[in-house]
Amino acid sequence: MKSIPGPVLFCAFLLQLALASCATRPPAASPAREAADRRRLNQHVIAIGEDGLALEPYDLAHFGKRTPLQTGISRSKNGAVLGSLGLAEAFKTNPAAFPAQGFYFRDIVISNMLSDAIASGKPIAIYVHGGMNNLDKAVQRAEGWIANPGGEPDGFYPIYICWPSDFSGAYWQHLWRVRNGVDRRSGVGRMWTMGTLPIYAATDIATSLVRLPRTVVDLSLATFKSQEPIWFDDVVKARTRYFGLRYVRHCLTNASNDAMPARFEAWRTNDLQAFEDAEFGKLLEVVRHKAKLPKDALSDYAVWKTITDVYLREWKEIYRDRRPDAPIPLPVEVSMGEYKTPMADRLDRLVGGVAFVGTKIGLAGIASGAGTEAWGMMQRRIDAMYQHERSFGGDDEDDLMARLKTSYSETNPDVRNSPSTGVGAMSVLLRSMSNLQDPEHTQPERRLTADVTLIGHSMGAIVLNRGLRDFSNLRVTDVVYMAAACSVKDFAGSVIPYMRRHGNGTQFYNLCLHPRAEERERPVFSRTPVVREISPTGSLLVWIDSFLDRPDAFDDRTLGQFENALIASHMIPVGIQSRVHMVAVDAGEPRKKIGGERRPGEHGNLQEHGGFNSYRFWEPEFRNSKGWDIDARERLRLPDEK
Repeated sequence: MKSIPGPVLFCAFLLQLALASCATRPPAASPAREAADRRRLNQHVIAIGEDGLALEPYDLAHFGKRTPLQTGISRSKNGAVLGSLGLAEAFKTNPAAFPAQGFYFRDIVISNMLSDAIASGKPIAIYVHGGMNNLDKAVQRAEGWIANPGGEPDGFYPIYICWPSDFSGAYWQHLWRVRNGVDRRSGVGRMWTMGTLPIYAATDIATSLVRLPRTVVDLSLATFKSQEPIWFDDVVKARTRYFGLRYVRHCLTNASNDAMPARFEAWRTNDLQAFEDAEFGKLLEVVRHKAKLPKDALSDYAVWKTITDVYLREWKEIYRDRRPDAPIPLPVEVSMGEYKTPMADRLDRLVGGVAFVGTKIGLAGIASGAGTEAWGMMQRRIDAMYQHERSFGGDDEDDLMARLKTSYSETNPDVRNSPSTGVGAMSVLLRSMSNLQDPEHTQPERRLTADVTLIGHSMGAIVLNRGLRDFSNLRVTDVVYMAAACSVKDFAGSVIPYMRRHGNGTQFYNLCLHPRAEERERPVFSRTPVVREISPTGSLLVWIDSFLDRPDAFDDRTLGQFENALIASHMIPVGIQSRVHMVAVDAGEPRKKIGGERRPGEHGNLQEHGGFNSYRFWEPEFRNSKGWDIDARERLRLPDEK
């Protein structure tokens, strides 16, 4: 088979992603309907631009227009609030009309949104979507959820955070504007980026070619693991940890177990030998049987070390001073559904893998070059949601600002406090919520007392991790991550300290695909399964761990891969393990019929990285369902997905 030149594949790949990012606009509405829809979107949707500042969601969804709702600098003259960010040209052409275009994000949008939430009396659910999402489409999807009676959260006040995480936009920002961490958007900086764009593009192509062999090898590993997982030591470690966690939690919660007092006494006195004699043989047999491992697959030391590392290392200190009536600290709750590979799927992969081997290799090379740079820009946009670009260096419109500074005084407290608190849209939202939760709030009727749930899908987990670090006083009931793209290290440095700070309040849920489904996902959609083999296999998380982020240590790997989370579970302090829940859903032959009896061999439809958006993920039943609870999850599929 004659291969396609790399530069041609590169351009075709970017064109495909650019076309995929184009959104179909909803039909025009009457003025009254538009006003009602505009208000409803401002009540439930915060759209954030690539610079971290808020935009008008209705204009994005219906016109593709980026109208600023939040200004980087707000200045007051004669009682009017003026905005400078993105409105310099309008000011120059028609200064008299400029005051009418100024928006005050914190006072107008956030205050109204949170006032409505408080007045509703409902718990608040904040959802942040993940990567590879066009901003316009993300707002349209949120608008559809709000308008759809089956999609709008029942019993919750939803707040959707939409941000630009599309590949084409992020990669173009890397080529066109950003150099060494600085957005060169005007003056000499813009001329510099224009002149160096060909060099950056050529370097990305060269990097793709140089990295190609390593990228192919790294991605091939995921394919081999999906076929024969027992050959890989990390799979063995994860299975051992999984059944060890389940076994010990079962023992601690089984009140009818007569051996409990003796077991507690062995732990309390640090008599590990007594525990080993009483329980080790039984535990080893359970682990080997449940994991379907041959007897020589695990040494006695491996299983015993799993238990001692996870529990006895810290639990012996707890039980030494434990009172008889003290609650028992439980380990992490884990559950995983089964996985069965349909024979037709194996055949499709075999035929497609042979037919498209050249295309697979070409796209893998492109992804390792351009994909890595786009991934970096997506993370940059997350940082901007808390500290936007101009909070570091002021404005670029020197002439305009020089005139404004002589006659205008700063009125926006979010700008005045920017060195310590940040003025990105997420900072303004979370700080406002934290202030409203203050028990000493001067207006008790405006105090926020409802439960708050944070839900992050994919890169949304990275967004929320930053929020929990920067605003640790914010009180959150549940933190729900779905296919989290954050690293284990990022989780350990944000969620764990937050949970320790807030005692027994916050529950954490790590919802994952089945590990084999992660490795076998096909990023390209087609009704013909063989054609879907045109690109390298593996979910976004597999790509991140393989070549997008290139982890140097194990805790640099993604938390959303179930086996990574299991192996790293010993990093969670024993005192909060009982509030951590990890779930991997089942996978295999998707269930065809919605409702009624499920046929033998059928599994749930949640088998791809982006599939979480097809479910009512805000419902407590969704996050509380076990990995094998297929019917419970399928009942929560959205109406338009059935």
